[in-house]
Amino acid sequence: FYDLDEVFEKLLSAEQPAQVQAAAIDTLASFDAPAAASLLIGQWRSFTPAASRRAGDVLFSRDAWVALLLDSLEAEKIAASDIQTEHLFRFTDSDTPLALRVQRVLGDRAKASPRADVVRDYQAALEMQGNAERGRAAFTKHCAACHKLGDVGHAVGPNLAAMQNRGAAAIMVNVLDPNREVNPRYLNYIAVTKSGRKYSGMFSAETAGGITLARGEGASDTLLRIDIDELTSTGKSLMPEGLEKEIDRQTMADLLAFLREAASD
Repeated sequence: FYDLDEVFEKLLSAEQPAQVQAAAIDTLASFDAPAAASLLIGQWRSFTPAASRRAGDVLFSRDAWVALLLDSLEAEKIAASDIQTEHLFRFTDSDTPLALRVQRVLGDRAKASPRADVVRDYQAALEMQGNAERGRAAFTKHCAACHKLGDVGHAVGPNLAAMQNRGAAAIMVNVLDPNREVNPRYLNYIAVTKSGRKYSGMFSAETAGGITLARGEGASDTLLRIDIDELTSTGKSLMPEGLEKEIDRQTMADLLAFLREAASD
């Protein structure tokens, strides 16, 4: 594998088209060697948001690679803010040594929050004047990976325009407490292959011979049933908890203003 280091470094570089980078990242996922993870970590700072999300999907698919990523976080080669909240969900309620290390390195972002208290704390956002333009920016940054509204985002999660009929308060509850009421079609599943690789996402297709798990940015993984060693539902939404750690009350008001405006167009 080490003979391929220079090749992958070039394929992962910022000068390459997004499609080439994505293909290189997906190819590295098929290797079990720590060097594959090291290549992704080494190139992390040059990745676009979409590429870093894809690289995160790969790095969080193997516990040994998560440990290498934590090494880089502790050495401040990667900023903690670069880690997507969605990649932390399987560590928030666990007390394994790796989960405890994730929680220690990433602090509050890797700890579950009492949802009812969070929703109560954000009630003030419902009375604030929101700015739809700022809300569009917030939607693009925090929601567009899994939701599509107008010409923004990816249609992975629920249709937000349809949810608009439920009102701003209900939408805010869904954003802050996504597991309070989950449509079964949006439950997150974890598949572990016989080679030990982990995949996660919601079911988007199923055949006699395989399944497809969908995730953020419109990405998906198709697995042959014969290759799956374990498949379990997390019992939780594909949408992660913890968005309140990334947006404040004014930003929530802006986001709700954008959702109202976009849904009425």
